This record gives sequence, structure tokens and C-alpha cells, in this order.
Amino acid sequence: MNNPARLIPILRYALLALGLIAGPAVALAQTAPTVTTHPSSATVTLPTAATAAFSVVVSGDPAPGLQWQVNAGPGWVTLFNDANYSGVTTASLSVAGVTTAMNGYQYRAVATNASGTVNSNPATLTVQSVPAFTSAATTSFTLNAAGTFTVAPRDSRRRRFRCFPAPCPPVSP
Repeated sequence: MNNPARLIPILRYALLALGLIAGPAVALAQTAPTVTTHPSSATVTLPTAATAAFSVVVSGDPAPGLQWQVNAGPGWVTLFNDANYSGVTTASLSVAGVTTAMNGYQYRAVATNASGTVNSNPATLTVQSVPAFTSAATTSFTLNAAGTFTVAPRDSRRRRFRCFPAPCPPVSP
């Protein structure tokens, strides 16, 4: 090559490709976060299950960071990983040690990137409990003779009970 001026752009391109020099700043397109799949409500039945899980799918550029929040009545509160909550900055939140006091709690994910913030729809935790027999486990009954035992719910909700064989004897409140 007889013209050294033609070598300058080629040399510049090679140095850029190798990362040895910086080129002009290029603006990248950014998009605000969006929630593509909102978390679903969960139901836990105590005492057999004491863990609930919620998940969310978000998109955006750059990839949004996530933070889960809970609303236990007074408003939304940011969660931290502890004995009851794990995955508070991931797409999957795990709630351990669920109690009947947590019935009705709502959970949502907050997605944030440089272009904005968006909240997922809230998902509700429903906590149910199975009835408990409060009579002693060793109570015995005589065949074809009257006997009593007590069944009570673990919480304050009304329950229906069935007798087998039917019909049930009168029930006292």
C-alpha cells in the first residue's frame, strides 16, 4: 500500500476490536420493566403444610432487579431474607413458618431498572386449618351406647361436620 492514510481507519478498527482504544459512546436502547407473569395466590392448609411460594416473571433492559413486599394490613413493607422469607430479591419468594395469623397477607414483586419501576399485581395468602379432635386420643365408646366427643376448628371460622353413618345427633353450640 502506497497510501498510509488508508491504513489509519483499518488500524483504528483493529485497535477498537481488540479493546485497546475506546470508540465513540453508543447509546443502547433501554426499556422499562414490565411484569409478564404476575404471582398467583397461594393456599396453605395447616398443620400439614406451613410453606407457601410465589413467583413472578419480569422483563426489561437492562434486566430489572426484584424486591418482594408484603401487605399485612397497614401497607406495603419491603421483605428481607430471614427465618420466614427467602428469595426476597429473586423471581421466587418462599414463605416458611406460615401461621393462621398470616391469612389474608398479600405479596407483590417490585421490578426496577434504570428506566423505571413497576409493581406486580398482589397475590393473597390463604391459610386454612383442619379441625382438631379435642377429646383424649384414648377415649373409647361402647357399641350401641351414647357417647360424646368434641371437634373444634383451630381457628375462629365456622366449619361443617358430617356424621357417618347419617344422621348426626343434635349439636350443641
